[in-house]
Amino acid sequence: MLALLLNQADQVVADHYTAESVTALQVEVSAAQSVNNNTGASQGEVDAAAQKLREALEGLKIKITASLDPSAPNGLNGWYTAPVTVTLSAYGNVQYSLDGGSSWSSWKRLKRERQKEKARKPANCCKRISRK
Repeated sequence: MLALLLNQADQVVADHYTAESVTALQVEVSAAQSVNNNTGASQGEVDAAAQKLREALEGLKIKITASLDPSAPNGLNGWYTAPVTVTLSAYGNVQYSLDGGSSWSSWKRLKRERQKEKARKPANCCKRISRK
């Protein structure tokens, strides 16, 4: 089990997670590798290292970046005078809640639903305009 978890940890793309959670994982990977390489390690030591490594893998926090459009306020005193679009980006299975955590939805599902909605709507560019 420990070797399997070490392999899983090796597949982690650090840029997709917060620096703090990656650092915690690296600490546990180092400790687990020491136990894995120790031929005299007891089963209890192996199990404990595997548990800590599993917890560190489960504790990885996905890095979420936000961008604004327009990227800076376009009015006086730091005010926006036009609608602002906030775009959130992340890797992996991201879930969100709009009701304080009572229910959760998949970010991927929301993106698919929006793409389907766009596909159903006729494009403005294709509307026939009659001129008099």
